This record gives sequence, structure tokens and C-alpha cells, in this order.
Amino acid sequence: MAYLLIFLAKQRHPSHIPNDKLVDKIKNEYGLFKSTISPEIKSIRDLITKLRNSTAHFDLECLSLPEDSKTIDRVQFMDIENNHSLIIEFDSSELLSFTKKIAEKIISNLDEHKYNN
Repeated sequence: MAYLLIFLAKQRHPSHIPNDKLVDKIKNEYGLFKSTISPEIKSIRDLITKLRNSTAHFDLECLSLPEDSKTIDRVQFMDIENNHSLIIEFDSSELLSFTKKIAEKIISNLDEHKYNN
């Protein structure tokens, strides 16, 4: 996921980031069944932008449940611009599928743009 977010940090193609509204159907399509998303996040593009900012400012935390466990069960991304409020708390089992889906959508949008120009 960090690789995707580092790429997105360059903001070279923000219009190619999906802008789907974050309704339950879209959350499920992106594999977000157990993750908790701030109600302030209204679209996938909003989420990606906030994730990029959180990653760039290292405003994230890995959580183990129980705390003495050696596994990462949840990953919290916080909003440094909004008093470190929660952007999203990913269930670790959903992080890879979400990343793959975002990458797939961006690549599709870039390919579509390439062939339409």
C-alpha cells in the first residue's frame, strides 16, 4: 500500500483517481467490509487524498489486538490537518485487496486516457 500512496503523493494524475461516492455498495466493491471510515470522507478520491497526506506526514499507527500480540490487526490513518482525527481504520485483512482495487482502477483510468488522446 505504501508504494501506491508514494506514487499518489506526486499528484501527477489526480483526475485518474476514482471519485466514487462512499456508499455501502462501493465500500464492498473496494473490499472494505470491516474497516471504519470517517463520515467526513465522502468519496474514494477524498479517502486516497487523505491517505496520501497521512502517509506523507507519518500520521498512522499499526495496532495489535490484543496489544501484546506480534501481529498487525488494524492500521489507523489519521488526519494531521484535522487534529489527528481518524480518516480510516483498516482491518489488516482488507488492506491488500483495497490497494489492488485502487491500483486496478487507476491503471484502467490511465489506459482509457491514453487511448482517448
